[in-house]
Amino acid sequence: EPTNHLDARARAWVANFIADYKRTVVVVSHDEALLRTACESVAEVKGGALESYKGMGFDKFLREREERAKRRIALYSRQVEEADKLQAFIDRFGASVTKAT
Repeated sequence: EPTNHLDARARAWVANFIADYKRTVVVVSHDEALLRTACESVAEVKGGALESYKGMGFDKFLREREERAKRRIALYSRQVEEADKLQAFIDRFGASVTKAT
């Protein structure tokens, strides 16, 4: 947390310094003001995986993360529905060779 013990002026300076820096900087922070100012891309570690949001500032990252979550939920729902349909077909017709095509 690079800004935990800094006053508002120093926090703004750090955020602007990082934003203007021309190389890659890895920032780990819960300071949303810092992240909004300093970040051009975000990488989130969640569930043991790294999810990359390239070219997105912090606010866009938040919106995109929500959209990705909604898409994953919708995909899962469709997969469960399809699995239920397949199971119903199997339950109805069994493993009949004539119905396999």
